[in-house]
Amino acid sequence: SFQLVDRVEDDKFQLQAELKNVSLSLLKSFSDEFPKDLNLKSNWLGMKLYSEGSSKAILNSSVQLKDVLVNGDLGELAIDDVNFPNGFKGVHSDFQVKMRALDLSKIVELVPDFKTPKQLDSLGILDGQIDVDSKGALALNGQVKGVEVVFSAKGIRKSEKLNIGKFKGSWVENKFLIESDGLQLESQSENQSLQGYFRIKSKGMKQFDMEAELNDVQLSQSVSELVTGADKKVTVDKLALKL
Repeated sequence: SFQLVDRVEDDKFQLQAELKNVSLSLLKSFSDEFPKDLNLKSNWLGMKLYSEGSSKAILNSSVQLKDVLVNGDLGELAIDDVNFPNGFKGVHSDFQVKMRALDLSKIVELVPDFKTPKQLDSLGILDGQIDVDSKGALALNGQVKGVEVVFSAKGIRKSEKLNIGKFKGSWVENKFLIESDGLQLESQSENQSLQGYFRIKSKGMKQFDMEAELNDVQLSQSVSELVTGADKKVTVDKLALKL
């Protein structure tokens, strides 16, 4: 729906619009940044928009977006309210993005030239939120379930699923930090366990440091047999990694 009111006597306008279940595949018509073979048809956009200002400076007029919702097979993203006092090219207000059941393996397919490492069958499912301030800095909180790590030998592949509980992150001036001390196996039990933490930080987008530590690692019997080639359980008291 679309409604435009133009007050001729003082050159002012008011615009109200609402989108309901618009296919994200339309975005490919407006931008060359999306891969041509990317299928966004099963994802939808809805929002309400309000704008007002001078009819002679429409692009610099205030804009308010409300009830923004993207949902589909990628997962769900929602923004309650965000304001652009001087138009989309100006500064925006602080706002929060709520994320539910985001399929990270599908999300990274949106990034040009990025490929999921072959050691991972799945990057997992993310629930959380991103706080965005008016300067563009991000603060991230959430958890990831079902990260699938692959072990292979002699043409046979088996996997273990990890959960990342209560991680946090930030993005400020092209530098990011992500860390969590909540690493554990999804099927945690008496005979199968893992505890650990990881931390990744960048120095610009082309350099980064990673460190991780795993404790009390006991892989499943089937994965252990694949790794050792024998009927032997793999157990590791402590494993540290720096990259």
